[in-house]
Amino acid sequence: MISFVSNGMRRTPPLRILKKHKKIWKDSEGRFWLFEQDFPDLSEAVVRWKESSIWDDKNEIVYGLSGDDIPQPVVDDEFTLVRRNESRKVTVVEILAMSGFKWTALITINSKGKKMS
Repeated sequence: MISFVSNGMRRTPPLRILKKHKKIWKDSEGRFWLFEQDFPDLSEAVVRWKESSIWDDKNEIVYGLSGDDIPQPVVDDEFTLVRRNESRKVTVVEILAMSGFKWTALITINSKGKKMS
């Protein structure tokens, strides 16, 4: 595992950002998910990682927040994320960092689509 914060990558954002960011996603259990690409700038470490031979283009970095009684995701968990009229099915590939109710993870997007009513 790459040491996420020690290599100059973005720290897991504060709770207020994870709850109120305009591009936030939620899963059916109430976890908040925010994609690295939804920030205005990528850290130099992320840019270098994505340009390296070890990066898999199927993966995305996400930041998340769980509630009191909601477990944090673990490797191989699958989730359907929804935002407004969009949905994404994702699988957790690796947990990069955890701090309290917050986490940073590497995921694979299995499919994208419109949210079902």
